[in-house]
Amino acid sequence: MSPGRRSVRTAGRRAILLLAAALATPARDARAGASAPATAPDPVTEARESLRLAETRFGVKISSVRTTAAGHVVDLRYLVLDAGKASPLFARGVKPHLFDQASGRMLSVPSFPTTGSLRSGGRPMEGRTYFILFSNQGRAVQCGSRVALLFGDLEVNGLVVE
Repeated sequence: MSPGRRSVRTAGRRAILLLAAALATPARDARAGASAPATAPDPVTEARESLRLAETRFGVKISSVRTTAAGHVVDLRYLVLDAGKASPLFARGVKPHLFDQASGRMLSVPSFPTTGSLRSGGRPMEGRTYFILFSNQGRAVQCGSRVALLFGDLEVNGLVVE
């Protein structure tokens, strides 16, 4: 099995485990002690918390997530705030993925023999904006879709595609 397929499989398993854990945990009513229907977390609060974690722990700020190339590509831009904290994201073995929360599709970064993967590389520099281009086959992700970024140990949930 190639290393690229292994990382996609690992990211997919992580997303499935997170979803299964969220569905398996029932909400409890404090007064009656009975199970109540689980309430969905506020997506805005969840996204803000994920973005704050990305800034404090990984030294990156997500600038934008947009579709481009007639919807066949999702373009993610991020600003490096702290090069030391962001350096693990720039390791060669780290493969970023976007998980579409509505369709359950996992988008990956295409890699070509002549150009390599469609993402910025090298050493991170503070104050510089970097990009990652994800293949959006079948245009599953559209404007308004909520996606989660899985990038090494970094996980940012609730990003809205512009």
